[in-house]
Amino acid sequence: MKSDFVSHVSHELRTPLTAIKGAVDLILREVVGPLTQKQVHYLTRVRSNTQHLAGLINDLLDLSKIESGKIEVKSSRVSLGGVVQEVVEALRPVAADKVIALETTLREPSIVVWADRDKINQILMNLIGNAIKFTPVEGRVTVSASRNGGESVQVSVSDTGPGVPPDDREKIFAKFYRVADMSGENSKGTGLGLAIAKALVELHGGNIWVECEPGHGSTFSFTLPVTGSQHLPSPLPSPWKDEKG
Repeated sequence: MKSDFVSHVSHELRTPLTAIKGAVDLILREVVGPLTQKQVHYLTRVRSNTQHLAGLINDLLDLSKIESGKIEVKSSRVSLGGVVQEVVEALRPVAADKVIALETTLREPSIVVWADRDKINQILMNLIGNAIKFTPVEGRVTVSASRNGGESVQVSVSDTGPGVPPDDREKIFAKFYRVADMSGENSKGTGLGLAIAKALVELHGGNIWVECEPGHGSTFSFTLPVTGSQHLPSPLPSPWKDEKG
């Protein structure tokens, strides 16, 4: 009932939110008339917060699908290098705003994995987006990939941020958990990004983990099958099926 409620409300929120975003975009393009500098400033903030809210709603919808076991993984042969480059280019402007160097190191650019392209895109968006978010100005984020044995590939996202405290490393993949920043305050967001990434990786038959040293950055890694022999049927059972609360 909870999952159905969250899913229904989230869907209902998306319609007016889409209308708000469309109207703001039209006004910013000055379709309805010229704007002053102050009007552009405030409307840009409205658009930014609208996009942020849309992201939160999408996270809730993904959570609802995963918890109800309705998520589908449609695996096929996917060029891992292609997906990595696609996500990196999409997030490069975000990194540039913080003067963060966003780099890729693909030892075998031609690696083909057996996975759902959209889901891998989402996993990388979450991990690379988090790395940029927690890396200070003029830092560095590196995405690498290499074979991890004969039937799997390991993808890693490393940053030069503050790292994850030892007490948080086992908790950061839990739903709604947020790591406290240097001031002791919890980071902004729903705390769903890493939980969703973990669920999607596990639905592919892979593993996800973090390695870090406080003050020296973090490295989030996950594995994926490189052949179709590990293909799992869809839809898959929810990895959170037995959780309470």
